Amino acid sequence: YGWAVKPWVKKNGAVLFKTGTSGVIFEVAFMNAYCIRLHRSISFGQGLSTTLTISPETLTVQGVDFDNRWV
Repeated sequence: YGWAVKPWVKKNGAVLFKTGTSGVIFEVAFMNAYCIRLHRSISFGQGLSTTLTISPETLTVQGVDFDNRWV
């Protein structure tokens, strides 16, 4: 959480989407990422929702690499 509220800090990490029984079904990994926005909201019918917007230097989605080519 500390990284998300400090816009000058870069982090490496991953977001893993899991099911209750079959483990990880989708993975998004990032390198040298800034957290641009963190927003949480609670809705009576929807429950808790978290939106995390990051700006990574590189991103890997299901094994496919994307490079933003920062200068």
